[in-house]
Amino acid sequence: MMCRGRVSVVAGLPSSIDQHGGVLGVMDVAFVGPKLYALLDAGCGHGVPDVRAGVARIENASFTMVADLTTFVQENPVANPSLEDFEPDGDWYSMVARGGVLYAVDANGGQVVTVQPDAGRVERLVDISATQGHIVRRQSRREMDGSSSGT
Repeated sequence: MMCRGRVSVVAGLPSSIDQHGGVLGVMDVAFVGPKLYALLDAGCGHGVPDVRAGVARIENASFTMVADLTTFVQENPVANPSLEDFEPDGDWYSMVARGGVLYAVDANGGQVVTVQPDAGRVERLVDISATQGHIVRRQSRREMDGSSSGT
C-alpha cells in the first residue's frame, strides 16, 4: 500500500502506549541478507498479552516470530535485576545485524543478547548488570512534571 510516498511492508504488528505516553511495539529493524527482522517490545508487561517480546521476520506482508525474548528473560535472569523496576518481558529497544546474527539490547535487564534468526536461538552475549548493577535511570513523578532534578 502506498500512502504519501511511504510503502507499508507489513500490517498488524503489535503496539501499545505505556503509562508515560511512550509508544511500544516495533523498536528497531535490521536486515540479515535480504530478510527483514523487527525487534518487538511487547508482552503482558507492555499491554500486548497475545504477542511476546521477540524478533519477527517480515515477509510477504506478514510477520512470523522467530525468537521469544519474553521466555529468554524469564528463564535466564540477569545477575542483578531491579526488584523495584523489573520488567518480565524485558525492555528491548535496539538491534543490529552482523555476520548473519542479530544483536539486541534489553535496557531493563542490562543485557545484550544474540539471536540466530534461522534457528530461533537466543543467547546472552553480556550481562551488564553483573558488573554495573541496575543502571537504567528511573524518573520520579516530580522529575517528569519538571519540578525536580533527576535521581
